[in-house]
Amino acid sequence: MLFLFLGFSCFQGFAQDTATKDIPVIWDLATCLQYAKENNIQLKTLRLSTESAKQDELQSKSALLPNLSGSASQSFNHYNLNTNGTTSAINSSGAYGLASSWTLYKGGYLKTDIKQKDLWNCNIKVDI
Repeated sequence: MLFLFLGFSCFQGFAQDTATKDIPVIWDLATCLQYAKENNIQLKTLRLSTESAKQDELQSKSALLPNLSGSASQSFNHYNLNTNGTTSAINSSGAYGLASSWTLYKGGYLKTDIKQKDLWNCNIKVDI
């Protein structure tokens, strides 16, 4: 039991440690409003939603572009030709490949998706 107590006594708790936060000593109305503006959870959530919507719109626009993927592999084998081990050989082989695809038309979905994401971005900016 003593070892358990000594083992956990080295951990420091940070549950309500306000020493690391920069909280002003004097609170007036302007300081309170500024603090509330910077630490408002709803505003932070809206800002993150704005960034997420921008990334969604960028992803929708990138769906119009072609994609390209490549692969490469190399293999080396060493083996003896004779049973007495006097002659040896090295065999090497490689495989390389490229693949590309491009969606030209998807029933108007691509353009409509971009417009929808753009309107969603405008809607979020109005909410902030």
